[in-house]
Amino acid sequence: MYIWTQASLLSSLKKATPYFIIGIVFLVAFAPVVSCVFALKNDFFLGYFPPKFLLSETLKSGQFPLWNPYISFGLPFYADMNGAYWNPITWIIALTTGYNAYTLTAELLLYVLLGGLGMFKLSEHFATNKYIRLTASFSYLCNGFVIGHLQHLNWISCSAALPWCIWGILTIIKTPSIRNYLITALSFYLLISSSHPGMIIAAIYFFSGFTGFLILERRGNVLKQTATLRIKQFGLLLLLIVLLSLGLITSYVDIIPYFARNTKLSLELSLAENTTIQSWLSLLFPLGTVKNQSFYQNDIALRNNYFGLLLLVFLVFTLLTKKTRLQWFFILTAAFFFLLSVGGPFKQFAHKFLPLIGYVRINGEFRIFAIICFIILATQGFQKYADETFRFKKIIKKIIQVLVVIIFFLFSYSFFVLFEGHSGIAQLQAFNKSWRDSLKEFIDNLQFADTLLLQTVIQFTLLVFLIRTILKLQYKKTLLLTAIDVIIASLLNMPFTGVGKVSVQKINTIHQRSPNGIPMPTLTKLENYPKISNADSALVGDWTFYNKQPGSPKAVLYPVKLFNNLLYYDMLYLDSSISVAQFPFLFLSSTVNNVKLDNFQNLTKTNIIRYTVNNIHVRFNAHRDGHLIILQNHYPHWKFKTSDSEGKPRKASICFMAIPVKKGINDLNLYFDPKLIKLLSVLTAFILVAYIIVALLPISKNLFFCLKNK
Repeated sequence: MYIWTQASLLSSLKKATPYFIIGIVFLVAFAPVVSCVFALKNDFFLGYFPPKFLLSETLKSGQFPLWNPYISFGLPFYADMNGAYWNPITWIIALTTGYNAYTLTAELLLYVLLGGLGMFKLSEHFATNKYIRLTASFSYLCNGFVIGHLQHLNWISCSAALPWCIWGILTIIKTPSIRNYLITALSFYLLISSSHPGMIIAAIYFFSGFTGFLILERRGNVLKQTATLRIKQFGLLLLLIVLLSLGLITSYVDIIPYFARNTKLSLELSLAENTTIQSWLSLLFPLGTVKNQSFYQNDIALRNNYFGLLLLVFLVFTLLTKKTRLQWFFILTAAFFFLLSVGGPFKQFAHKFLPLIGYVRINGEFRIFAIICFIILATQGFQKYADETFRFKKIIKKIIQVLVVIIFFLFSYSFFVLFEGHSGIAQLQAFNKSWRDSLKEFIDNLQFADTLLLQTVIQFTLLVFLIRTILKLQYKKTLLLTAIDVIIASLLNMPFTGVGKVSVQKINTIHQRSPNGIPMPTLTKLENYPKISNADSALVGDWTFYNKQPGSPKAVLYPVKLFNNLLYYDMLYLDSSISVAQFPFLFLSSTVNNVKLDNFQNLTKTNIIRYTVNNIHVRFNAHRDGHLIILQNHYPHWKFKTSDSEGKPRKASICFMAIPVKKGINDLNLYFDPKLIKLLSVLTAFILVAYIIVALLPISKNLFFCLKNK
């Protein structure tokens, strides 16, 4: 018994070793983020943190989060596409530690790691050699899309789920067990519930094409039988996904009629945010894309597509050698998403003729689907070379020689430019500055030629070592060089597109100024709400997200807005007299049809009997007949009850709510009651837990929904 246990332990450790190795590379490559020495920049805390923080604060107060009263005069929590309400990871964090700067950073890192682990699992379908599979994992873990978009949580979550979804589809074809179906359904649910809407649209195209290819894949004379079986398999998988996603789908259907972005974009906007053709130079020179805006002509975050020198070599190798039907699928799919990401004529065509594509504003998000296809193709090529090394050595030599020539040419160009005195490094001045300020100055002063020179030196050095290890097929050394390659690329590019100058502690300190839980509204004028400095607001977003007082005296930067709320802010920009900044959250008005509201009586905090995010109970003595104005967005599912009536609030002004009141004592209860959403929330939680429990049962591994393919 002891011998069996020891052997089992050794076997388990051996199986776990690749995952430990991936973990080590992850910790080193993302050390600036893991250490919390540097906080993620821009959108990460400005846009993604507020809804998750407010959701966890609502739960902390013992309330169920349905309506969020604190962002842009109120949004339904469940339909906020920026908050990942239906993502189980959101709820696990919100119900345990709660959301703060550290836990949101940890969530981001979890997605990054899941992506690397997912690629290791996926690569088992394309390579048998564990070193080749680890190479694929490292490349995906640190690919340029991830490094470029660390600040975009719902982009990274998509990149995390994507390899697991592809793995699941290929796995249920080979082994259609209950466990594999449920794991695949859970992977797709993670993708759908956590990803940016544009990436969900891209995923629909990717997986429609992928499953269609697998259904129609020819296998001699058994095409019909194979197609029928796979239609059943994918149909069952789709059913499992839809059952789990009913709440999410319903919530999106709920908000779309009132959502400001519910119509197709203009062609001009649809072509504005591209990963330009020249940005794809990052496949070889990732650091060379962090400067020279006039050349790249796009946002710096949209440029990086790097996934390592080694797999770039084998991607070219795959393209130059005989290809299977599956490889042709990945080549054509990569080309499709590459062309979409670039914009231009192909995106114009897609905008006009392909469903949903015209709703996607940032074309650069399509490129992760091209990158994962490239990595899969390169992994297959590496395995092919490993199986027939002698046959393909000459091709590999020629590919590397061409890369060396390109590197040498760009090295010469950058050296000449620097020789002419155009280096930003020479202009650095360090006078009693902190190391953070010195690093910031170094980054700001770098010129295009500086970055290109540094990158060409690195790439040339790596290729010198790689050519020997590849030709001799020294797997361990090749893997080590790949790890060094992607780690260097990650650490060099991260300060430009991933992390800012301040620490996570600094961000967290600002967040801690927010009142605990869900406090009673003070009913002071909106313009008198607590504020923070512009410098602090630049780090965490508008303080109306955090002061726990409903409403905002001015327009706030947040990606999800209701149409009428956006209309109010647009009209406010043209006519400042319609502002409600001088009013409290609740007041009495004699006019509700006019754009400009009046105020004949303010309510005070003592008038509030009960307050939650979903319910306001007030009692007051009205001086005359009129309307109670609630400075929250008019939205379905709001209802009210008084002592002698009940109904739905009417619209006041452009976007607010109004309830008729009579002179004298009024006892009024306003509540948000989306019955179907509440029912589906419970159902989704039940189905999710059931899927997880059944998937964990040992018997689920040996029970099959369909017969295996012969």
